[in-house]
Amino acid sequence: ITLLQGVVPLLPREDCEARYGQKFTNRMICAGNLSEDKRVDSCQGDSGGPLMCQRSNGRWIILGITSWGYGCGRKDSPGVYTKVSKYVPWIKKAVASGL
Repeated sequence: ITLLQGVVPLLPREDCEARYGQKFTNRMICAGNLSEDKRVDSCQGDSGGPLMCQRSNGRWIILGITSWGYGCGRKDSPGVYTKVSKYVPWIKKAVASGL
């Protein structure tokens, strides 16, 4: 098995809501290239993988967790990721309790 990586731009919330409607919630982020010539995307089997972002100080953070999308690399169908920041309190509690 070879692990792969790709670079995808984060998209404005409005773009995601326009494409996915009520399925897209405030606990989600979408990312991907919307143009036909640059189709980098997560795909089946990638669920649970990280959407990483490098901060200006050089540190990497996990911004999202690969969740769902319509196909792989399809035009106007960016990948959808669970927004990790919405779950930080739960993560901290789980880590503190030793789960």
